[in-house]
Amino acid sequence: MTTKQNSHFGKGRVDAMDLNIGHRLKLRRRLLGLSQKDLADALRISVQQIQKYENAINRTSSSRLHILAELLNVPISYFFGTMDGPHAPELYKISENIALEVTEAEYKETLQLVKYYKSIKDSNLKQHILRMMSALSSYEVDITSEETQDSGSCILQ
Repeated sequence: MTTKQNSHFGKGRVDAMDLNIGHRLKLRRRLLGLSQKDLADALRISVQQIQKYENAINRTSSSRLHILAELLNVPISYFFGTMDGPHAPELYKISENIALEVTEAEYKETLQLVKYYKSIKDSNLKQHILRMMSALSSYEVDITSEETQDSGSCILQ
């Protein structure tokens, strides 16, 4: 028996879930500091295929999602998370005990901080930075004052 293919699932059609899966794949990969090549090598596929998954040009099969979830240390449900728009806050799980709630705009800054922190080799220096960040997080930073704009410094309140 031949059935007419549902146009929603037609070839070449990308839906919101495909885009969401690709977006979350890219976010998690970058949060872990992995390059597209790192992930491609682990999967034994081309970098171009990773790009196609991340940009929703190709759909990611369920078996591939399962493998990706294991490699990226997330439950498979991670890929089917919120689809409330690109600027909505999302929860990005870093490890079993740590999660970050960040907006799309904050995401790049968060990645930069993690990247710089990971590059520090001295464990004592890392501890000092953590204490400093903890202390600073209890202050409000005024970046709108004229002094700040002239000197490039922040005023802690």
